[in-house]
Amino acid sequence: MKKTSVITFLAILVLVIAGCASAPTSAPAAPEAKVSATIDFGPYWTGTVRMEKESNTGLKDNAEAVFYSEWTMGESAGNVYPKSFTSTVTGSEEQMDFLWDKGGDIKAGIYDVVVDVDGMPGTGTIKNLELKKGTEYNIYLSFNAAKVAIDFQTDGDDLYVYPAGTYSKYEDLGRLDNIPEELLINHINSYNENNAIWWLIPAGVPLDIYRTHSNGDAEWFKDYTAKPESFIKNFE
Repeated sequence: MKKTSVITFLAILVLVIAGCASAPTSAPAAPEAKVSATIDFGPYWTGTVRMEKESNTGLKDNAEAVFYSEWTMGESAGNVYPKSFTSTVTGSEEQMDFLWDKGGDIKAGIYDVVVDVDGMPGTGTIKNLELKKGTEYNIYLSFNAAKVAIDFQTDGDDLYVYPAGTYSKYEDLGRLDNIPEELLINHINSYNENNAIWWLIPAGVPLDIYRTHSNGDAEWFKDYTAKPESFIKNFE
């Protein structure tokens, strides 16, 4: 091999090696962000979404979802009825093929779901609920709450739960007997014994609680904060 050919070959080899060394390496693909469902029932009723699931290939491109509610001790907290499913991707509403009042089949996707819960907390939204195709779901709204374990037996034996500060505001206005109904967080008495959610109050937030008795007596418990997962037998 001629000397000039050797020099040319070596020069080309150096350029190839340098090019390989300087070529940028591909960055690893970013992990897919996990979608976490949350609940929105206003500032007082908080909690999480718990899901049980199993595969069902017979659903094909659909998912099956049934809705329940529970409080922090795992007990039922009232029936849950899904009202609408809005896709977080397209913004359009998707119709569920209801098999029961509490759920049915729907196209797989990620949804904001408006639901009604028996009694309080009433209507709210499950946000970013991901339903994958070929999957059956039991979806539980787990409310952060305490359970009232007071025996309400007769007419006039009631408990009214309001946001903290309600007593002071309406006492100053001279309107303690005319507090707006929309401020009521919960109302507990003997007539709603069968609706479990009615026996719950939000935990971890200050409340003003008005207790009436069948003999006409009444009392306020101001700035009362219930402990999560507790049973309330009296207010102190």
